Amino acid sequence: MPAFDMKLDAREATGRMHAHRASLRARRLNLRPPGAGASN
Repeated sequence: MPAFDMKLDAREATGRMHAHRASLRARRLNLRPPGAGASN
């Protein structure tokens, strides 16, 4: 069972890292002026 717990912790850590990276990307896009490469 400890291996299962470690796997869950790793998955949670990766999910947190991806969420953090997505928030950084969104913040970087928000800092850009409109029409500077934003697809929406």
